[in-house]
Amino acid sequence: MEDPERVVDLVESAKVYTIAVTNAPFVFSHTKNLTLKSKYIRPALGLHPELVAGRHHEIALFEEYLPLTRYIGEVGLDKTGMAYAKQKEVFEKIVELTSDAGQKVLTVHSRKAEKDLIDIVGEGFSGKLILHWYSGSIKSLETAIARGYYVSFNSKMLQTKSGMEILDCVPLTRVLVESDSPFAGATRFFSKNVISSIYRSLHAKKARELDFDTFVRQLHQNFKRLLE
Repeated sequence: MEDPERVVDLVESAKVYTIAVTNAPFVFSHTKNLTLKSKYIRPALGLHPELVAGRHHEIALFEEYLPLTRYIGEVGLDKTGMAYAKQKEVFEKIVELTSDAGQKVLTVHSRKAEKDLIDIVGEGFSGKLILHWYSGSIKSLETAIARGYYVSFNSKMLQTKSGMEILDCVPLTRVLVESDSPFAGATRFFSKNVISSIYRSLHAKKARELDFDTFVRQLHQNFKRLLE
């Protein structure tokens, strides 16, 4: 974010409950300090797979900060990135640490690596997972859904054929909304008009048989259930 302080103000003004992911442990403390007085933002502790090649040593800092937040992200695997073997090593450690800690909510990146990611998480993971901007196979998605994962959708996903195919396969009770800001919509996401537009787009493409207010209540309930 070019102006993170302004983003905090926008989120608070719009009253949007937000999990703010980070891309490396060294960023987490700054994000946490920015949001100390926030009612609507919770900082997440991340180690993005695309940064693992240069920051894999920060797994020690990740472990140090882990007790400070329930929210973990962005973490995961990316076969299009560098040092895939090291990514797997780091992600395996993150899964071990967060599963041992219990009750963590993970936002995961899985580009071209969804099967490996699901295999590493396994069936006995103690936390909850959100597949962020999922673009993998339907077969792996079905496995993820069967294991209780959620899938978050942003406006750009709803503009592609593959994104719509994925949306069709996700039960309404597992759908969440993400901004992926600043990458998929910049800070303009954090206004009530823009948020309403993505809700309406999801409603039209996923659950038109429901009235809009019922649909919105369902997505809010999904988010609440995620945090239980």
